Amino acid sequence: MRMFGAAKNQLLSSFVYNMKSKAVLFVCMGNICRSPALAAVLQKLAVEKGVADQLFIDSSGLTTYYIGKQADHRIRAAAEKKEVAIDHIAQLFEPIDFQKFDYIFAVNHEVKDLLLELASDAEKTKIYLATHYGKQHKDEEIPDPFYLGPHAFDSVMEMAFDACQGILNKLFH
Repeated sequence: MRMFGAAKNQLLSSFVYNMKSKAVLFVCMGNICRSPALAAVLQKLAVEKGVADQLFIDSSGLTTYYIGKQADHRIRAAAEKKEVAIDHIAQLFEPIDFQKFDYIFAVNHEVKDLLLELASDAEKTKIYLATHYGKQHKDEEIPDPFYLGPHAFDSVMEMAFDACQGILNKLFH
């Protein structure tokens, strides 16, 4: 069940303020490909590592075009090949998210720069490139696969696994 508005903020607030928890947000433009893929991969890896109960993971987008839409069927198909389930409805990034999340990961420099413009000086310290802690794709942009064909969605999933393994290592080591 997807929550919006006050209900989501209340649940997230109670979770975030638990000292053992960490809240992670992935942000892209439309919130139908890259950021939901990253969130689903991090969730899968956190479950496998036994730390899922210590994380709140979500994703959002900076544009309104796809708000309320399901994740793109091509990224869901690419995710299924990796045994990752993406069950996500696109939602808009809100400035309050800077207060709700400990880490905000942008899929590329454009998104990161837009987030930095919206953030206060203190909030800017929470913003990273999604691949910042990756090994194979460290500090690379995750390309938008929307117009690039099926292979691009598989590539996004590969980059998502690399990025999320690095993020988990950072958060729990």
